[in-house]
Amino acid sequence: MIPISIKVSLDFVKSLYAKFIDWDEEMYDHETDTPAHAANTAISEDLGQVEYILTDKTGTLTENKMIFRRCCIGGTFYGNESGDALRDVELLNAVANNSHVIKFLTVMTLCNTVIPIKSSSGAILYKAQSQDEDALVNAASNLHMVLVNKNGNTAGQRIKTFVDAVDKYAQLGLRTLCLGWRELESEEYLEWSRSFKEANSALIDREWKVAEVCQKLEHSLEILGVSAIEDRLQAGVPETIEILRQSGINFWMLTGDKQSTAIQIALLCNLISSEPKGQLLYINGRTVDEVARSLERVLLTMRITTSEPKELAFVVDGWALEIILSRYNEAFTELAALSKTAICCRVTPSQKAQLVKLLKSCDYRTLAIGDGGNDVRMIQQADIGVGISGREGLQAARAADYSVGKFRFLKRLILVHGRYSYNRTAFLSQYSFYKSLLICFIQILFSFLSGIAGTSLFNSVSLMAYNVFYTSIPVLTTVLDKDLSEKTVMQNPEILLYCQAGRLLNPSTFAGWFGRSLYHAIVVFLITVHAYANEKSEMEELSMVALSGSIWLQAFVVTLEMNSFTFVQFLAIWGNFIAFYIINFFISSIPSAGMYTIMFRLCRQPTYWVTLLLISGVGMGPVLALKYFRYTYRPSAINILQKAERSRGPMYTLICP
Repeated sequence: MIPISIKVSLDFVKSLYAKFIDWDEEMYDHETDTPAHAANTAISEDLGQVEYILTDKTGTLTENKMIFRRCCIGGTFYGNESGDALRDVELLNAVANNSHVIKFLTVMTLCNTVIPIKSSSGAILYKAQSQDEDALVNAASNLHMVLVNKNGNTAGQRIKTFVDAVDKYAQLGLRTLCLGWRELESEEYLEWSRSFKEANSALIDREWKVAEVCQKLEHSLEILGVSAIEDRLQAGVPETIEILRQSGINFWMLTGDKQSTAIQIALLCNLISSEPKGQLLYINGRTVDEVARSLERVLLTMRITTSEPKELAFVVDGWALEIILSRYNEAFTELAALSKTAICCRVTPSQKAQLVKLLKSCDYRTLAIGDGGNDVRMIQQADIGVGISGREGLQAARAADYSVGKFRFLKRLILVHGRYSYNRTAFLSQYSFYKSLLICFIQILFSFLSGIAGTSLFNSVSLMAYNVFYTSIPVLTTVLDKDLSEKTVMQNPEILLYCQAGRLLNPSTFAGWFGRSLYHAIVVFLITVHAYANEKSEMEELSMVALSGSIWLQAFVVTLEMNSFTFVQFLAIWGNFIAFYIINFFISSIPSAGMYTIMFRLCRQPTYWVTLLLISGVGMGPVLALKYFRYTYRPSAINILQKAERSRGPMYTLICP
């Protein structure tokens, strides 16, 4: 039986957890004027138990600010020395008379979805669906190839191809695009245009038919060159990933980019380590048999080297992944459980969601983070979805449980808000059972004393006030409790392992609270009954003594379990303790009440105060002794950090348990 008070208390504190995230000024992005926001108030504690983070690359790890840096046209490299092709004198001179450069810029200007818009001042502005296209068209404009007007039916819109020659730029972490062209006869174009219109107006399989028609046109192209666009990492990304990996969280990067670019970005952001510390295992192949052999080889390597300190990560592309998920799902699931890091390239939005589902099937707590519409399915599939309010719009942020302005805020969201929420929820939920079981056990013991007569020791008003007021208000102050300072938590991310392992809320800890409630019930009942056995006491007097003893124990238990004290906490615990007596004095002054004069008579009796002191001493003595023994002789890593904070401030080195 679950006490209804736990539902009310948890709903209240969880709404406060969400507000703490909304109010956190350290998670406010001044660049975009974007605060953090919690759209889901039910899963804040799950943030502290995240085991896998699946992240998009472009716009999530990177700024999504595309800058045209280098290009290779007709075999000539531009921008290699300066790192900025637009300032390369050789390219600027070639624009006027080099036919290859002119063709290259023409294709770069026309083959896109960019729409030119003329402003009231006469300046031409570009509206682009893609940041890459915007960077390419603006770069061409700076090189005097200006897009002024465009027919919406431009045939060359889909003319593009990618080749292996772009690896040189990809190894620098640049986004690459290979440009090509060919001349069309008017008859060929007219025939293709009719086919394209028919495919584009189809009601069934429209995308497939359009792609098929375009493929008929995109052949025999003359390669003009390769463009290279820089998309810088966001500030704080490498440090954030490094700290979260230290906390025991595994990372998977899911991106639509090519393999070499994704690997270079993964190296730059500390997602993977370079040789000899780390090793990449590639799953590739174009046929089912090739992919199967590659997967088997990688899985065998993972099994053999799992115990070695070397960091292993596997790399897989969308083509191989499609084969694996349809034919070798069981083997890939085993690989997912063995690997801490993965790079998945050229993946589709549906494949991203499938990978999240696969990790969830292994009972891992997953968090997915992205910034664009193609990340929505992944975000919604994960246990926790985080959206970045980026340049690709607010689709991801609106679909997510949490939204942040930058990736680096994920560190604070998990380590501070997630960990504190888990700790507080673990205590509150178990304490709610404890206080309810305490009264239940006292009632059970009294039923034996009364001969199983079914009589309640406590009246209905006392029972209602006990759950709603006397014991609920103090425990709600746990939302302010911090076992360690935020600075210490951020400097020692390893302590998140306690939350991931569920050490504060599990059958063992629940059994401890169950045993405490039974012991305290026995103490309250036996001491109360024996203290008033020879007194000519009324039933209401015995009830009030037992209730008072329970309230005293509650106050001491909450005080003992608190790690930090604020004025609000002090007022809630001990102010509520005083309010208990004020309320009962008031009720005892009402002649028509069943408790008339009860509290006045009890407070004048030395027996009453001695009984309560004895209940508190006997009830809390073993609890204090056990807590002292653990803190002194068997301290956890958290206890060690607490000692260090009390002695000399935040501790920088964690002694792991």
